[in-house]
Amino acid sequence: MNSLSRLASSLNKFLSLVSPRAGDLGAMAITGMVGLIVVDVSLRRFFNSPLSYSLELIQDLLLIAVFSSVLYTTHTDRHVSIDLITSKLSKRVQKRMGVATDILSAILFGLLGWRSLLQGIHVWDMGLVSAVLEIPYYPFHFFIAVCAILAAIAISVKIVFNTTNVKV
Repeated sequence: MNSLSRLASSLNKFLSLVSPRAGDLGAMAITGMVGLIVVDVSLRRFFNSPLSYSLELIQDLLLIAVFSSVLYTTHTDRHVSIDLITSKLSKRVQKRMGVATDILSAILFGLLGWRSLLQGIHVWDMGLVSAVLEIPYYPFHFFIAVCAILAAIAISVKIVFNTTNVKV
């Protein structure tokens, strides 16, 4: 096994530890969103007194749910794919298109992570906070950056394993 395959294997082990936790975090965020919406709607309906901060919390929880789920589904390779056209192509062409798509996805997630990291630093310097609860925005930018970079790494590991024919 060459050094690239060893590095990919080590990164895959790390992602195998982190990715399920990200999936759990996403599930907890969705559960929190549902609970918050139920409480908000109930208070609005029965007491005509909705929570003033529910929109802020739901936005934050949605961000956590989406990006932690992206990391989980990327690592476990359980994302939705439609192969209506590619299923009619030869296996060799399918594999090449899959590698090309994975390379493009890794680049895009890497760029998303990099720009989110820079934006998080900028937001931190500006001291931006939410309107009602005054929750700082920068941790959410850093969370997006970490999840996107880890998703790019997960895709890169998949590329290495697929091109070197090493089993995950």
